[in-house]
Amino acid sequence: MKLIVISYLVFGDNFSFVYDNLSATNFVGHVEDEVLLESIFRDTNHVDGTEWIAGKPLRSLSVGDVVTIIDSELPVQKQVRAYRVEGIGWKKLE
Repeated sequence: MKLIVISYLVFGDNFSFVYDNLSATNFVGHVEDEVLLESIFRDTNHVDGTEWIAGKPLRSLSVGDVVTIIDSELPVQKQVRAYRVEGIGWKKLE
């Protein structure tokens, strides 16, 4: 089972929430983090009103925000992975 936690850490924000749209993105079984992150990024940015975030009182992801992936189906040492939004792409945090 995957749990995605998004943490707003820039603009003075200190707020986290659970991204609960994994079933809609058809991510069943193992999916590379990069593929999952790109889908989450699109879904959590206000673009055209069709994304998951539309109508929610949340801002778009910004450089410096963090997405944490928790996957209970992986070995313990790989269950939690965190990525920071960069100007281009993502940086895996240790």
